[in-house]
Amino acid sequence: MPKETVLARVEADVERGDLGKARDRLHTLVHDNPNDLALRARLAEVYHRLQFPAMAGRYWYLWEHRTPEMKAAVAAFERSCGSDPLLMLSAIKFRGDLSQVSDHAKGRLTLLQEAVQAKYNFSPGAYTPSRMLWRGRGDVPYRAVLKAADSSKGPPSLHWRGFIRVGHHYVYQWIVLAGVVVAVLVGIGLFTVASWVYEALR
Repeated sequence: MPKETVLARVEADVERGDLGKARDRLHTLVHDNPNDLALRARLAEVYHRLQFPAMAGRYWYLWEHRTPEMKAAVAAFERSCGSDPLLMLSAIKFRGDLSQVSDHAKGRLTLLQEAVQAKYNFSPGAYTPSRMLWRGRGDVPYRAVLKAADSSKGPPSLHWRGFIRVGHHYVYQWIVLAGVVVAVLVGIGLFTVASWVYEALR
């Protein structure tokens, strides 16, 4: 479907208050048109209206002409990543061609890449898939990234990546769920054995 047609539908969605639908359409457009930063800015506006400032800041991050509210949203995005350059680069998900975007956007991405190189001794591309954080690449195991983000004392929003915090550590949600299930099954087994012993002794 032509980009202009989808954008027209986005505007119609926004006018009738269906911001979720507009967000989903814009995500598709951003994915299919990675060099069009105006689409990112439009998606950021929708997230801002949905009252998700960190998400709005993620998509405003490469935008040059920022209003005070845009700057505040970008700051919220940086805090959500604990100001960690690798987490930020991964979250931005820029899949485009650096030579086809503005000098400002290219500069922002390049600075993040250089910051990752300095911090982790690892040279990332402009597009850094999230899986790199979990499987590790070179000298960048995901635990080191999470620890670095947490050490900033900011509020890193990692729950959407499948992690939850237990004490001072982040663990996969499914590990916690599996632990709970095992504990329940063990409890049921012990109760059953105790019942058998009790009946045998009666």
